[in-house]
Amino acid sequence: MEKRYFIGVTLLLTVLSTNPILANRVNTNSPINLKQVNTLASQISSTLYKRGLDKDVAYELSNNFVEDEDYLNEKINNFLDIYQKISKEDLLEHLSTVALNRQKINFDSYDNLISIVSKINGSHPDIHDLKKLRTISNINKILC
Repeated sequence: MEKRYFIGVTLLLTVLSTNPILANRVNTNSPINLKQVNTLASQISSTLYKRGLDKDVAYELSNNFVEDEDYLNEKINNFLDIYQKISKEDLLEHLSTVALNRQKINFDSYDNLISIVSKINGSHPDIHDLKKLRTISNINKILC
């Protein structure tokens, strides 16, 4: 009986001591962009809806604007990561205006990036910003 008790206690202590070591901690702030319910198209659609458009029309406009969600999302993330003077909300406002006007936007184009920054900030970007925009353009061209 003593031997069985000793083995049981040893096993219990082993499990209790190794469990915290082996357990994986859930990281809620992981840098991986998981697909969420809030896709880019739905965010643009909700922005257009908040502006007073009908829900169906806003949904149709946003889906026509966003053709390839994954590539566009990656390009926008590159833009926001490198050029940190513009918030995602401001960019979504601008993208919803572009979608409303049924225009297309190209995050590979240096000229389009300058236009985006100029329209959102209301002024022409300085030399350091232009270098950042050139870098963003080059990175986004590689993604195609």
